[in-house]
Amino acid sequence: MNIFKLFKEAILHPQNLFLSNRLSKKVVIPYFLLLTLILSLPLMFLTFNQTKQVENSIQEIVRQTPAFTFEDNQLATKEASDSFLYESDYLLYVFDPEDKLTAKDVKDRLVGNQIGLGYLKDELMIAVNDNNPFISLIGKNILTISYKNIDQDYFSQVVFKTAQIGASQRTILALTILLLTWIPTMITFALYLLLGTLIGHTFERARVLGLKLNNSYKLFMVASTLPVIASTILSIFFPSLDSLSLIIMVTVVIYAHNIRQIKKQIINSQDKNN
Repeated sequence: MNIFKLFKEAILHPQNLFLSNRLSKKVVIPYFLLLTLILSLPLMFLTFNQTKQVENSIQEIVRQTPAFTFEDNQLATKEASDSFLYESDYLLYVFDPEDKLTAKDVKDRLVGNQIGLGYLKDELMIAVNDNNPFISLIGKNILTISYKNIDQDYFSQVVFKTAQIGASQRTILALTILLLTWIPTMITFALYLLLGTLIGHTFERARVLGLKLNNSYKLFMVASTLPVIASTILSIFFPSLDSLSLIIMVTVVIYAHNIRQIKKQIINSQDKNN
């Protein structure tokens, strides 16, 4: 049986999956990858959406920022320009040739996990709130770098040219997002499946029926198909849902039903022999 027929059977007849404990690795591995891909879709789409919003923000910042240079290690525009702030859900960008703001002023304006970035009169700055995950990268709430300590040609010209994302860069970015969301899902799901298998294998006394733990793992994985699909759909509408725990709880029930089917087959076989 190929993985697509197995997938269809797991959706339409989850109570009749007991033979899946005999599946070969050629089917088990691709099927596992399929399930984890489905499971990672909500996070994947969320990440793609957030990345697109950040890209749009960068393009708008590039459009709004006037041509500028550095004179005597201070920000200077080629034509008279006002200071401005650009704010999105994830970013607070400041361009301040008029010296109206300090790094602390920008930090105090941050909401949630926004990252503050910008050009102040005398320095570059990055700011985050205490609960922002990026604080571990910069080591503190506010990081400032004097213009005399940077490559001024790069930060006044090159950085804005390279901010535009081309087709090849989008492809690399998409593949990176795919891997960064898919691989952690594989690891976590495999561990949850192992935990669920141990619970089901022990309480249903599958070993007595001649099933080894790896046979139970295969059966449990295939039995999780319908719960994976259902929890994936639910997590779109309820992002805080503990989908993996829900999957395991429902899968244990489906697994138990299939173990009972195996017991019936054994009993029927013994009756015929007698």
